[in-house]
Amino acid sequence: MLGKPLFGIGILAAWLCYAAWAGAASPRWEGRGVFDSLNLTGEQQQALQDLQTRFRQEIDQIRKKIMPLRLNLRTLSTEEYQGPKGQEIRKAIRDLVVAGRERALFYQQEVWKLLREDQRDKLPPGSDLGFRCHFGGFRGRGMGPGRDGRPGPGAPPSGMGSLPDQP
Repeated sequence: MLGKPLFGIGILAAWLCYAAWAGAASPRWEGRGVFDSLNLTGEQQQALQDLQTRFRQEIDQIRKKIMPLRLNLRTLSTEEYQGPKGQEIRKAIRDLVVAGRERALFYQQEVWKLLREDQRDKLPPGSDLGFRCHFGGFRGRGMGPGRDGRPGPGAPPSGMGSLPDQP
């Protein structure tokens, strides 16, 4: 009888440890850590919080438009999916994803304008400054090897796509 409560306590402890490790209080996308070493002024901190709030609101609106389209796409038959109706829905999703990425880029530029030159120099190369669009990755099974080491379906036939031998 003692095993079930101990098991539950163990699961709870593991979950709490994971939540603390993952930073449950503030999601990673908010740029936590990126700005810690920049010594932001009070005005910069307030402006950054305002930008993050506006970005979150815009991305949420885009996400709310994407979700029904994705659900609709899942309900289509194979013929409808491959036909004009499926193409239309996929294009609408792609357009919304691109709009989200454009908004992320806009906010990254706004943060860049807020920072002084010495603060910009401290940023890691390629930093998204905490403004990234998480949804709509055009992930697919492309040219890279799969989990089993074999090429994916998008890979060119054997021998094609490789560099010619150098003399």
